[in-house]
Amino acid sequence: MSQFNHENDWSNRMWKAIGLNNQFTANELKYFIQKDQLPPFTLAYFPDMDHQLHKNGPKERKGIEEMDKQLQMILNTYPSWEEAIQKAVWIVHGDSGQSAPQQGADRCKYVIR
Repeated sequence: MSQFNHENDWSNRMWKAIGLNNQFTANELKYFIQKDQLPPFTLAYFPDMDHQLHKNGPKERKGIEEMDKQLQMILNTYPSWEEAIQKAVWIVHGDSGQSAPQQGADRCKYVIR
C-alpha cells in the first residue's frame, strides 16, 4: 500500500486501519484519475464491506450501499461514466457472498438474491 495523494492523510491513520479502508482507496484512485495517471493495471482493495459481512452476516446491506457510493464517487471523477468505461476496464469482485447458506438434504444450498 502506498499513498500518493498528500491530501489523503486523514484516511491513513491508526484508527482508520492505517489506510486499509474504502475511503483511502477511493481517494487514491480519484487522485490518479484527476492527474490522468491511472496505471494500465490497477488493483484496488475496498475492505470495509468484507469486514461488515464477517461481523454482521449476509443480511448486512449497509456495506453494499457504502461500496456503491464509493464506486459512484470514483466514476464521478471522470467527466461522464461513459468516459470512465472508455478509459478503463472496471471489474468489481467480492470474496464474500451475500447469500445465506440453507441446509439441504445432502448438501448446502445458497439462496441467490
